[in-house]
Amino acid sequence: MNKVKESKAIKMRQRAEGRQKVHPKVTRTAFHYLLSGSGVLKTLRLCFVLGAAISFIIAPAHESYIAILLLECCIVLSFIIIYVLGLHHLLLCILWPIFDIFNCLLTGTFLIIIGILVLWEEGTDEYIISGAACCFTAAGVCILEVACQGGRLWYNKWKTAVKDNRLAGKDMKKETSDTTGEKAVAEERGAMAMRK
Repeated sequence: MNKVKESKAIKMRQRAEGRQKVHPKVTRTAFHYLLSGSGVLKTLRLCFVLGAAISFIIAPAHESYIAILLLECCIVLSFIIIYVLGLHHLLLCILWPIFDIFNCLLTGTFLIIIGILVLWEEGTDEYIISGAACCFTAAGVCILEVACQGGRLWYNKWKTAVKDNRLAGKDMKKETSDTTGEKAVAEERGAMAMRK
């Protein structure tokens, strides 16, 4: 029963810490995210996917390709809204960077497949070619986004490891200085005892 209470207390503390990270003015958070590297890449991806969907709507492409691209627009837009409003600090049950990397990998794969299939099935209409080019470009943006998110995760992990090693090094120095001091005192006492 105590473990349940402790886990609830930990979750409540994490939510409170997350609430403190959410800025009360949405405009400041929105501009901060939209001007960051991840925000620019997400917005760029949204534009390319929307451009591909519009190109496929103008050219009579199969409805399933259009539906997949419009669904991807909704997914990217929902990620942008979550990050702009700062909800990723409040929803602690999801590891957002990992979830974002997984989404980008899946999206990039689907966009490459859609681009290839549309070119193979629909032909060489100028709108089909421009839509496929937008799909391939959006897949490239997905790869860049994975690289940015993965690099940030790796850097944060490295930074905490270095910080932990420094703290451990200070602790080790304290322990060694304490033990060397104790050894010196013991040696002096031993020397004094032998002199007597």
